[in-house]
Amino acid sequence: MMPLSVEELTRTSDSIAIGEVIKVGKILSKETPVRTVTVRVEQYLKNDLGLSTLNITVLGGSLSNMTVWAEDQPSFEAGERTLLFLSKRADAFYVNGLFQGKYRLENGQAINQDSSRNTSERELLLKIRSTLSGIEVERSIPVLAAIGAVAAIIAVILIARHASLPRPLKEACRPPI
Repeated sequence: MMPLSVEELTRTSDSIAIGEVIKVGKILSKETPVRTVTVRVEQYLKNDLGLSTLNITVLGGSLSNMTVWAEDQPSFEAGERTLLFLSKRADAFYVNGLFQGKYRLENGQAINQDSSRNTSERELLLKIRSTLSGIEVERSIPVLAAIGAVAAIIAVILIARHASLPRPLKEACRPPI
């Protein structure tokens, strides 16, 4: 698995949500070892989907006397508050970056399955918001460039008009020294 920074997870996720796990389902069948985790959404940090609950598909889980364990999948417990970096494929949501994209939020801490990724909730939110504001700036650069081009054209027109003005008017338009 390729390590992803919080900034990379933020940029590559379709949505980012904070919420409470309200149900951890069992796998559907031996042939389909996936389960659904239901999260009640508290807030969206990226791309508000307008859904109050999300069903997240996770590989692995239990079915009667059988357990399927899938490496690098995030683990979930009912009642935990989580921050999730989400990807949408077809009609299903998945945790982007596998376990890297799921943080348990508890007592001001953001806890990941890889303890080297643990940080404060405040720091995690700051990184996400900072990255998101950078994405917005990148999107606005073409608009700013267009505004700059229009301003340059206006300046050229004003200079050309000023150059064609009779001398007494040019002097009247000259700024005082």
